[in-house]
Amino acid sequence: RLKQELEEEKQSSAMVVQQNEQLGSEIVNTDVEREKLQEEIKQVMTALEQVAANLDEKTEEVETRIKENKQILAEMDAKTHEAEKARTGGEQWKSKYTLQTN
Repeated sequence: RLKQELEEEKQSSAMVVQQNEQLGSEIVNTDVEREKLQEEIKQVMTALEQVAANLDEKTEEVETRIKENKQILAEMDAKTHEAEKARTGGEQWKSKYTLQTN
């Protein structure tokens, strides 16, 4: 009877050792996976930082273009106003001249 209990205890111990080895192996694999994931996360973060930098650069370019376009529009408005003023002045002169000649 003691021999049987001893044999069962040996088997139980062997199973526990095997389970511990398996868990140890799983822990190592988990650590390796975690390290891989951490490296991938670093790479993604680096890529995102680059995208953000590119967006900042493009935003600056767009803002500069908007300012330039607003300046061009202001210049065009001023020229249009001057042309309108000249045209209107010319029409006034023409109507005065027409009145005087009639």
